[in-house]
Amino acid sequence: MASRTQESTKEIEQMIERLQNGSKNAVKTTMQSKDKADECVTYSEKAGASLALITQAVQRISELNTEIAHATTEQSKTTVQVEQSITEVNDIANNAVDAATESVKRSDELLDVADTLKKQVNRFKL
Repeated sequence: MASRTQESTKEIEQMIERLQNGSKNAVKTTMQSKDKADECVTYSEKAGASLALITQAVQRISELNTEIAHATTEQSKTTVQVEQSITEVNDIANNAVDAATESVKRSDELLDVADTLKKQVNRFKL
C-alpha cells in the first residue's frame, strides 16, 4: 500500500506540476495579450489625435474656400461695375465726339452765313 500511496503522491505531484506549468503559460499568454492590447490602445489614441488634427485642417481649408468664394464673388461684382462704368464712359465719349462733330458742322455753317452776310453788306457799301 505504501508503494501505491507513493505512486499516487508522485502522480498528484506531476499533475500539480503540469497544472502549475499550464497556469504559468496562461499567465504569460494573458500578460502578452494585455501588452498587445495596451499597445493597440496607444496606437488608437494616436490615430484619434491624428484624425482630430486632420479634421481641424479640413475645417480650416473649408473656411478658406468659403472666403475665397466670397472674395471671388465680390471681385466679379466689381468687375461688372467697372465694365458698366467703362461702357458709360465710352457712351459719354461717343456723345462728346458727336457733339464736337455737330459743333464743327454748325461752326462751318456759321462761317458760311457770316461770309454770305459780309458779301451782302459789302454790296450795300458805296
